[in-house]
Amino acid sequence: MEAPRATLDPLQTVSRRDLLGNWQQRWVVSTLAGTVVTFLGRPLSDRLLGDVSPERRGVVDDLKEALLKASLTVATTVIVSMVVRRLVASR
Repeated sequence: MEAPRATLDPLQTVSRRDLLGNWQQRWVVSTLAGTVVTFLGRPLSDRLLGDVSPERRGVVDDLKEALLKASLTVATTVIVSMVVRRLVASR
């Protein structure tokens, strides 16, 4: 009978420093993207969709605002992620 082969856990090959660095990068990307969306989301939606009173808003207005904020969130996350990766790579 053959002895069972030892399997390597993928996490064992990564040092704690690398894991912490990846976690920190994700945290920085999430924090910066969330901050930008928070500060730009409302002014952009007011400017592009107009300031409509809540009584006159319909489903279409809510859908437009949701799509605008989702698009802004995706774009911001991608841009911030690219910037953080370049900064980390240059270290």
